[in-house]
Amino acid sequence: MAGGKKRKIDSECRNFQEKWMNSYFFVQRDEKLLCLICKETVAIKYDGYVGLCWEQKIGKLREEVGGLTKLFNKKRKENEAAVRASFWMAHILSKEAKPFSEGECMKKCILAVVEELCPEKKSAIETVSLSRMTITRQVEDLGSDLLLQLKTKAGQFEMFSIATDESGR
Repeated sequence: MAGGKKRKIDSECRNFQEKWMNSYFFVQRDEKLLCLICKETVAIKYDGYVGLCWEQKIGKLREEVGGLTKLFNKKRKENEAAVRASFWMAHILSKEAKPFSEGECMKKCILAVVEELCPEKKSAIETVSLSRMTITRQVEDLGSDLLLQLKTKAGQFEMFSIATDESGR
């Protein structure tokens, strides 16, 4: 940029290229670029950012993206923990031969205890689904997984025997 002149993109006759749509998720609408992800128009002039200021702006934007990634990962881990907890409750209910409808009662009991001991965890406990239908589905999933494991191990047996009991139980 000789002589301190500012570079004008319009004077360079740049046009939107269709390949940018596939590469960057942008389309051109009314002389502006539109992000297909956030549905926001984007100004293409960044004259205020040069040199070190440009690098700092890029760094700040990357930090923001990193922060969002951490937030999403944390939420994903919390959701996975809630599902695991729900499966453990289904396992216990089925092992103890309790009605699956007791899951909601157990959740109320757990929430009462958590509210007294560690109220900051209450929202995490509330996300655990213990409805009768959820417990039923999870017990079925656990049974299917056990059957698959048994079939896999049985396929490796050289010999086996089956013992039956005629008592009817």
